[in-house]
Amino acid sequence: MRRALDIARGVIHRPRVLFLDEPTIGLDLPNRKKIWRFIENLRAETGMTVFLTTHYLEEAADCNRVAFIKSGRIVQSGPPHELVGRLGAFVIEIEADDTDRIVADLAPRLGRAMMDGERVCFRFNG
Repeated sequence: MRRALDIARGVIHRPRVLFLDEPTIGLDLPNRKKIWRFIENLRAETGMTVFLTTHYLEEAADCNRVAFIKSGRIVQSGPPHELVGRLGAFVIEIEADDTDRIVADLAPRLGRAMMDGERVCFRFNG
């Protein structure tokens, strides 16, 4: 659990604010969950503020506040549920050889598909 040790080393002097750069990148799901439990316990026990970066949307959804950064500037920020409402629609884009099969499999769950050659897009509101 090298990541947990790295985080523990960073909090040994009990900072009020902790910055973590993608603390779970490259970890399998069980170890990602362990790291998150560690971070949550740390926050609960110490009241520490934790800033972190992540590319995992499910991790961002568990945060109190989220900010989207583009070219070094914050373009949207707020609680995750508010951002979903503000941003509106989501688009899932899939590139594959067998788009007909993908549409047949996913359209009943995701709704109408837009097809363009080897690309299929599903659009739905948050």
